[in-house]
Amino acid sequence: MKYNKPYDQTNTDAAYVNGNPATNTAGSIPCAEGLEYPQREIVAAITAAGMVPSNSDLTQLSQAIAKLSTSTVTTIIKSRNIIGGKTLPFLSSTSWLCPDGVFLVRARGVAGGGGGGGSQSSAGGAASGGGAGGYFDGIFTVVPGTTYTITIGPGGAAGLASGAGAGNGSATSFDAFASAIGGGAGLAANGNTASPGGTSGGANGGTVNLFGSAGGNGLQVGSIYFGGQGGPSRFLGGGYTAIGIVGQQGTQFGGGGGGGAYQNNGAAGAPGYLELTY
Repeated sequence: MKYNKPYDQTNTDAAYVNGNPATNTAGSIPCAEGLEYPQREIVAAITAAGMVPSNSDLTQLSQAIAKLSTSTVTTIIKSRNIIGGKTLPFLSSTSWLCPDGVFLVRARGVAGGGGGGGSQSSAGGAASGGGAGGYFDGIFTVVPGTTYTITIGPGGAAGLASGAGAGNGSATSFDAFASAIGGGAGLAANGNTASPGGTSGGANGGTVNLFGSAGGNGLQVGSIYFGGQGGPSRFLGGGYTAIGIVGQQGTQFGGGGGGGAYQNNGAAGAPGYLELTY
């Protein structure tokens, strides 16, 4: 999709400007293409990923990108005849000895999610959810008989109502080839406040490198407080943690822990994960 300039401009690269009555500055007039075409392009990506567009889920574009990127890696793997072989899951840090006859390996991994913040106030207070860990997926050249280091990042510790802060998730990596960064911790709430969500982790070294999703902000609805959602992991499509009074742990590897409310603990972030296919 090309850039669509304001309707009232002749320069094809003209920027949109806000109106300002104080300086007698007229605001830009949006063109129909500028409003319609981005929506159609986003819907096309969501549909191409096999999803049904919905206004009730505002993360569909990021989910579609993750699915389409993974599909691209799978296509590359099939073209190199290394798909359909042995898949090894790793739940904890260890080493892997490359077997005889294996020269290419697919590695995909996710870092640990950040812990959800705790709420220190019985009168209210909404702590935020932890961010999800980053995700990588790639094909790497390996040498038979060589030992490679696999690091699995644990999830961040839960924030406590007693005041102990939540912890960041830790990195997951496949030797020096690729690494995913852990999700950031959710923030505590003390008093009638709603805290901002934990940051998402990134990744590097893979054919596909994706950020996790940020943790949800603490939520205040009228006089009621809810802990923020943990950020959904990119791995296997992810999964939200529920907004609630007591934080809930992420439902997928790398997911962030939910935040607590009303003097309740948050939840620990979900641990990282890595698998090798060859």
